[in-house]
Amino acid sequence: MIKNALLTMTRFHPYHGQNIRLLHDNMVAYRETSFAHALTFSEKPLRPGEIFLVEIEKNERGWSGHMRIGLTQFNPADHFELPQYALPDLHNMGKSWIFAVTKSHNKVMLNEEGDTDNGDEPYQSVIDVGSRIGIMYKVNGDTAEMRFIINGEDQGPCARYIPYQGGNLHAVVDVYGTTKQVRIIQLYGVSTLQNACRDRILQLTSEDDLNKLPLPKKLKQFLRYELVQEGEDVSPARKEKIVEERTCMKCEKKAVLVTRVNDAFCKECFMVYVTHKFRAAIGKSKLIRDGESVLVGVSGGQASSCLLHLIQEGLSGRAHKKLRFKPGLVFIDEGATIGMSAEERLANCTQVLEIMEKTGFPCYLKALEQAMELEREAVTNTADQTDTASMTSVEDLTKLHRYDKAEEELRALMDSLKSVSAKEDLIKSLRHKILIDLALKKGYSKVMLGDCSTRLAVRLLTDIAQGRGAHVAMDTAFADNRCNDITIVRPIRDFSSKEVAMFNILNNVPSVFIPRITTKVYSVSIEHLTERFVTGLQAEYPSTTSNIMRTGEKLHTEKKSSSENQCAICQAPLDTDVPSSSALSAVRFSETVSRCSSVTLSIFSTDTACDGGGDKTCQSEGQKESECCGRGDGSCQSKESKLTRDEVESALCYACRLLIKDLGDVSKLPKHILDDISQRQRRTKMKSEIEDFLLDPSNTPD
Repeated sequence: MIKNALLTMTRFHPYHGQNIRLLHDNMVAYRETSFAHALTFSEKPLRPGEIFLVEIEKNERGWSGHMRIGLTQFNPADHFELPQYALPDLHNMGKSWIFAVTKSHNKVMLNEEGDTDNGDEPYQSVIDVGSRIGIMYKVNGDTAEMRFIINGEDQGPCARYIPYQGGNLHAVVDVYGTTKQVRIIQLYGVSTLQNACRDRILQLTSEDDLNKLPLPKKLKQFLRYELVQEGEDVSPARKEKIVEERTCMKCEKKAVLVTRVNDAFCKECFMVYVTHKFRAAIGKSKLIRDGESVLVGVSGGQASSCLLHLIQEGLSGRAHKKLRFKPGLVFIDEGATIGMSAEERLANCTQVLEIMEKTGFPCYLKALEQAMELEREAVTNTADQTDTASMTSVEDLTKLHRYDKAEEELRALMDSLKSVSAKEDLIKSLRHKILIDLALKKGYSKVMLGDCSTRLAVRLLTDIAQGRGAHVAMDTAFADNRCNDITIVRPIRDFSSKEVAMFNILNNVPSVFIPRITTKVYSVSIEHLTERFVTGLQAEYPSTTSNIMRTGEKLHTEKKSSSENQCAICQAPLDTDVPSSSALSAVRFSETVSRCSSVTLSIFSTDTACDGGGDKTCQSEGQKESECCGRGDGSCQSKESKLTRDEVESALCYACRLLIKDLGDVSKLPKHILDDISQRQRRTKMKSEIEDFLLDPSNTPD
């Protein structure tokens, strides 16, 4: 029992689930997004008789299930791999005793003979804001029993025969489902004669005999650790039980989930609803033809796992009408961006590959650092038989991480970018470049991504904040055709993140959690802040994401006919061809003034890397500084030419110019980007040299 005169402050342990944010000196746990990955632990192990008490401060409508609480012998200081949920995941790991908080609760558990102690008695709703739920354990010989306390009333033992001597017991709270935020209630007490008497009585009396003792009711409650204050009624009137039975909006059966406020579904109708939305998105677009090869991007996350399962079901014999395209799967390992070790990256790839192999579809693995060595032009419809990215077994995974030089270049590039927003943006561009390159080499005409409506709504607002307002139509549309040979499609863009999560839970769809550059980093990137903003609004106003998406569908981006009118990094149409009196010109002028020390400025300089007369940035091996190679198309083909920052920025859209703003050396950009810009500069130079000899189409007679 508690011997100290004053209990120390109780806090949450700093190691917690990825969606949890600790506030107020680690005494408040707030779930920022989703409904999973929200495990929290007590900072210190509990002592026998010590009550760990939390109060529900915020709820979030629209989810199913509520907070879970219990005890575990896993030490959070060991930083063991956290599961998504306390029930059943943490419970199935062993050494954990978890209890689900429900709207109605039996005060007593079954005894050893299987009978209830006092009968079933519905309890008042305990999931409302202000409810206090506590957990404690009491020692009985070599084992212990866990007791559950709701709003000051002991609910009786909810777990017996806990081997407490096998390790310290930490309290565990899963801020799950409708429960959004909980606060630890500090319990202070003074060791008194009453406490000493209680300790002695409990040592000599069993739980079953306690109720038989001829003692006043109030004293019995004190012995059972019920939180009764002086002058308070020991038997408060109970609230009438509120039954919220929902029926399926389609078949009137009992509903198992609610997607939106008034959209309740049973499992069968929900599956039909999701499958129909997926097939309708593919069918009404008429972009994917029968027998067409489609490359599916798999990240291991919830959305891509949902997409993969829908494709697999659509191609199975169980489907009423089978899908007709031929899928291939690809996973891109981004571990190099966060400094993962080779062993950690190999373990992640192994988990994802095992999931992909079970589908029977062709599987490919790529490393993000391979983008640093891509050629400027991919070989169209030509299978590369020596490509180490084509994996057929786990043993072949060791071939994936043999890009030491490219990995060093990628890390140097990421370290050069100061903001996390710029790093996220660059990673997305490199990832898309790898997808397009692999699709061209392997003969795929479409790339299918698992972007849901919640993710696309966040991206739409993020693009506007980052200066990509002209490109949001491409980034959020069902079909993105910025690349001439490959079309990117998003068949689950009408799914919300909640629908994706519910679908995966009901179908036991496996997923793999892989840390990203923003994992456990709060309020550091524009996209991360936007996600918190959108999901917060979505919790209170369920139509938030759909309204954002409908607004985005009204926008349109004009596709440029020439690749030279596209951004060299993101392949979006250039939005920098504006009049001299535009805001962009004013920004460029301001930046030039801040960089230049002299008064004479040339802010619209079009100097090229080679002018045929000997530019200082063009010099091949064995040549004098004033000579130019003049090979190939008549322009400089030197591999030693170095692009200036102005030349690089001339081939980038406004947002990508901001991306490389803090990049000290533009030569750190991937090779295919620099080669593309160099060719544009050479063609521009050559065109200016022969411009007087070209016919003007406007003056050509009919």
